[in-house]
Amino acid sequence: MNRKKEREFILLALFAWHFEKKEVDDLLFDISKLHKTNDLSPFIKKSVDYVIKEIEDIDKTVKSHLKNWDISRIAAVDLILIRMAIAEMLIFPDIPPEVTINEVIEISKKFSGDSSPKFINGILDNILIEFITDNKLNKSQKGATRKTIAKVKK
Repeated sequence: MNRKKEREFILLALFAWHFEKKEVDDLLFDISKLHKTNDLSPFIKKSVDYVIKEIEDIDKTVKSHLKNWDISRIAAVDLILIRMAIAEMLIFPDIPPEVTINEVIEISKKFSGDSSPKFINGILDNILIEFITDNKLNKSQKGATRKTIAKVKK
């Protein structure tokens, strides 16, 4: 399974969890059975597990970047994609955050509404700036990340 498919799998798993609060292993088993695969990478397992375990902190971060908007009004798919991106930015040092954001935006074009990509991009760009400013990212200082760091430090 390529990374894009893995992210879509994570979206589906977290979407199912959003409505049916199962244990992570049970949830992943059910989703993998449904999709006729046993190819659940550590990336999938770690991402789903992190979002579920850290949902309160993740949502607190999201809420801090909403202006005149309540988190409960965000479409479920959009909120899940934002949560996924936050988790990926924080726990995978080898993936540049800009790649994460771009991938989530592309998935939103497939699974969400027309205004979702712009909304998700705006929220995640601001969260990325916060993470860089507060040194919350465990990322190497190379690649696309340098551009964002330079922009933040201006």
